[in-house]
Amino acid sequence: MLTDKSIRYIIRQLKKGRGTKVVVEEMKGLQRHGQRLWAEYLKTGTVHTRDRVGRLKGADPSDAKVEMVLDKRV
Repeated sequence: MLTDKSIRYIIRQLKKGRGTKVVVEEMKGLQRHGQRLWAEYLKTGTVHTRDRVGRLKGADPSDAKVEMVLDKRV
């Protein structure tokens, strides 16, 4: 997974004219991902920043729901 720092590095190197494949392989990423980052940069003019990754934390189930599930198991 690329960090924000490595994404900024990739964009800087691509601005200098280096090839996507070479730059992304240095960072141990996928060439297609680098192409997507570059296309987004050209379209918006801003460097992509990652949002929070992973599953969102939900609310704990109510006691009634827990009881309902436990009753169904038996």
